[in-house]
Amino acid sequence: MSSAEARLRAAELIETLELESCADRKVSTYSGGQKRRLDVGVGLVHRPQLLFLDEPTTGLDPQSRARMWDEVRQLRDEGTTVFLTTHYLEEADALCNRVAIIDHGKIVAEGTPDELKRAVAGDLVTVGVSGCSNPSRSSGRRRSLVGSCASTWTAGRPPSRPSCGCWTRPAWG
Repeated sequence: MSSAEARLRAAELIETLELESCADRKVSTYSGGQKRRLDVGVGLVHRPQLLFLDEPTTGLDPQSRARMWDEVRQLRDEGTTVFLTTHYLEEADALCNRVAIIDHGKIVAEGTPDELKRAVAGDLVTVGVSGCSNPSRSSGRRRSLVGSCASTWTAGRPPSRPSCGCWTRPAWG
């Protein structure tokens, strides 16, 4: 890439990633979201066919996160293969055509987001808080796993929320 092409591409990415307001400043003055977008921009300068993004939205505010999601979708739609690592299942669901869930370095589940959600439908996640003031709940589908409080969420039913503040979430959005 010639220096003229590089300048043109840099200007294009500055606009695309909405970095115009800070492009003339030192990177050390950028916000976390601006630094993340700059990191992605640096990786896009040469128009890669394959791009690895390691947790690109971690620590971003909601607006910056949504902007990053839009950029990843655009890359995907333009034919770039994007390998995305994330701890946010809703992010994988929204951005990925295929998902692999890795546990201790091994792939334990793989498929489209819809296939994986169907495979875990009805799974139950129980969260307990040690030292909770609520009495033990051992009847029905609720039971204590840690301390004396637990709350459950089952697919298709609203979650329970005890007064102690314990909370559970679905295994997959």
